[in-house]
Amino acid sequence: MKKRISGVYLKKILPLAIVMLAVAAALLAATGFGAFKSFGEAPQLNKLASEELKGARAYARIADIIGEFAVKPKSYDSDGNIAEYKARYCVYKTDAGDYLGICIRGKTELINAAQYVSALEAYSTEELAQFNMGTVEGTVGRIEDYLYDMLRSAVQKSAGEGEEFDEAYLDAHVLPLVLENGYLGTMPRPWSWALTIIGLLLAASAVVYLCACLTGYWEKPRKALVSELGREAAEKTFDEGEDFGRKLRIGPERIFVAGKLVTDVVKTDEVIWTYGRSRRLEGGGNFWSLVIKTTEGGEFVAPVGDAGTAQAALEKIVSFGGPVVTGFDKDKQRLYERDLTGFIGRARKLFAEQKLRASEPEEAAEDGEPEEE
Repeated sequence: MKKRISGVYLKKILPLAIVMLAVAAALLAATGFGAFKSFGEAPQLNKLASEELKGARAYARIADIIGEFAVKPKSYDSDGNIAEYKARYCVYKTDAGDYLGICIRGKTELINAAQYVSALEAYSTEELAQFNMGTVEGTVGRIEDYLYDMLRSAVQKSAGEGEEFDEAYLDAHVLPLVLENGYLGTMPRPWSWALTIIGLLLAASAVVYLCACLTGYWEKPRKALVSELGREAAEKTFDEGEDFGRKLRIGPERIFVAGKLVTDVVKTDEVIWTYGRSRRLEGGGNFWSLVIKTTEGGEFVAPVGDAGTAQAALEKIVSFGGPVVTGFDKDKQRLYERDLTGFIGRARKLFAEQKLRASEPEEAAEDGEPEEE
């Protein structure tokens, strides 16, 4: 009994939990687990060692920029000049003598960077370093190849008068990396947090489902039956039942109705009304369920498939000899919903009348027998 009842929800919950965990892991991996790196103060970019840069969350002073090597326009004016920038790619040099890019986004940061880059034409970096032009924070990631080539060209052009960097120097000191301003992990901060929260919620839900499986949360009706009858008697009660499809098992003492997750256990002598219900499927066929209503006002619907199985199950319930009303009509529905006590009384009265009519032929037969001399 336990194995069969557990199988109803395990077949649904375990695959669902596994999928949820897989999706959660994929979402967190897609963010580069950036949200988990956001706690604590970010280090200054130029203080990091070269091998620590990739994937690191860090900040950089705009005043430490030594030039600009690419831009991404957002809009143009009537003369065809760039009116707004989507991003600026600037050259940055670390204390270790290595160069990498900084991709600056965000309205305030772009304005500060634009002002600073313009000022570089009139002032030296040493002079501008005295001013506070703000900072940018993000995550260091790999730069696109065409931007990397432009970065190398910009570094080459930044060489002092009479100085030229050879390819070996560029290979060694121009890193194929860029600090993505506003990024947390592999994507912009809002996206990273949103996907992280969704991933954590999925993972938490999966854990809750798995814990519910382990604790048998969806087996409360079965546990109540075992508590009432004892394990052996409960197993015997289940074994005495007859299956009508995969979702319905009818016995003289209990009826087991398997829902999507929970298998309800109904006392057979509490069933007061039962009838078949059909719905049309695509293609024109009908799918049948057996509706079971109890003296406590409960309703249980067991999908059985075809009309023959529904009728056989109905007859099985009736065969146990209780006052069960069969068949559906609106008058019965109204009475059941508005006056359950009256419905039960009417059912018992009809049942008593049926028993009386059934006994009359037997009494008549006994009265008609000649007495023995």
